[in-house]
Order: sequence, then C-alpha cells, then structure tokens
Amino acid sequence: MLKAFGFEPSILVLAWYVSVLVVASTITYLLLEHYYQFAVRYMFPALALFILGWFYTNIGHLGVNEGVLGLLRGISGILIGCLTYNASGWVNKNIKKNEAISVAATIIEMLIFTYIFHQFAKKNSEDFFTLFLFAVLMISIFNFDSYLTRAFNMPLSGFLGKISFPMYLNQKIFIILAQKYLPGVSFWPVVLCIILVDFILSLCTERLTAFAVPKVAAGCRKLMKEEKD
Repeated sequence: MLKAFGFEPSILVLAWYVSVLVVASTITYLLLEHYYQFAVRYMFPALALFILGWFYTNIGHLGVNEGVLGLLRGISGILIGCLTYNASGWVNKNIKKNEAISVAATIIEMLIFTYIFHQFAKKNSEDFFTLFLFAVLMISIFNFDSYLTRAFNMPLSGFLGKISFPMYLNQKIFIILAQKYLPGVSFWPVVLCIILVDFILSLCTERLTAFAVPKVAAGCRKLMKEEKD
C-alpha cells in the first residue's frame, strides 16, 4: 500500500515485518478464538512442520521476506510462538524451580544466545535449528528465573525493549542517507552516527506513540459508546 503512494521500496524493506505480523496474527487469533485446544494441540504443530519443512526442502533457509513466502514465514513464526507459549505454561506448572536450576538455565541461555548471534543473517539450513533454540530460550527465560530473566526485568531493559522495534524499522532510512551523503567517511563513525540518530528518532517515536495511542483508543471507545446509546 505504501509503495502505491510512491514511497521508495528500499526504505520499506523492513516494513514487511509489520504487514506480515498483522496478517499472520489475525489468522492465528481467529483460529485460537474458536478452536484453541484443537489449534494448539494438532493444527498449529502440523502447519508449522508443513511450512518449515517446505522451506527446508525448497529454499534451504528462512531468509525470505517478500510476497507469499514472506507471509508463510511470518505465519510459521507466529505458530511456533503460540506453541512456545503453550509449552511455557506446561513447564511453569510441572517443573519445580530453585537456585541451582536458575544457574543452569543461565548457562544454557548464554550458550544459546552465543549461537544465535553467531548464526545471525547467514541464511542457511541452520536457520531451522536456530528457530527451535529460540523457542527453548523463551521457555527458559520465562520460567526459570535465570540471571538473564532478572536482567530483562530491570527498568533499563524495559526501556530498551520499547525503542528496539522503532529502531529496527527506522534504521534503513539512515543507512540509505549515509550511503548517499557520507560515501567517503570511514565505517565506524558512520555506524555510530546512524545508531545515535536512529536512537533519538526512535525515542521520540516511542514517546509519541505512548501519548497518542491511549488518546485514540479512548476516542474510539467513546464513539462506540455514543453509537450504542
């Protein structure tokens, strides 16, 4: 839709995530709303295996973000997320926690983080194993009170979490501008400049969103209430 209004396609390369997230979340939400138990126990595992199996056989990696393939990749990610949430609930109810488990979980989580960062953006068959490890990582962080869990619960982590998404979406604009207007500048000064400007803009975006969204939601609720009356 944004391309139809003349926006530069290269700037929108990261926006695929938003559109896919909206469509994939809508589909899975409707299925969960009406068929929760059947979807989580049977439908989602089968669909996730089918989609990921097709990607593994025909493409060999998960680095696809365009068209129907990008949508399928997003749907498979949402499905894995739903299954991870369900598995996390089971772990929380059935596995006891203590300090020894927290320490062991911290070690395992650090190893998984190291592997994920090492594997990042390589676009090969290890993408599928990385996805599985990411699910294990989420289950561990949410349930075993590891030292990483405690770090992520700090106010600073919450703040960084809020601005990380707008930074992800905004980065391409500054990369393109740097390539166009700073072609002769060395790598690290450009990178630091991009991070700084992206951080400032993303902070403004997050603050504006935090202010505007409640106002818009309240206005919509007021209009709906007036229509009912």
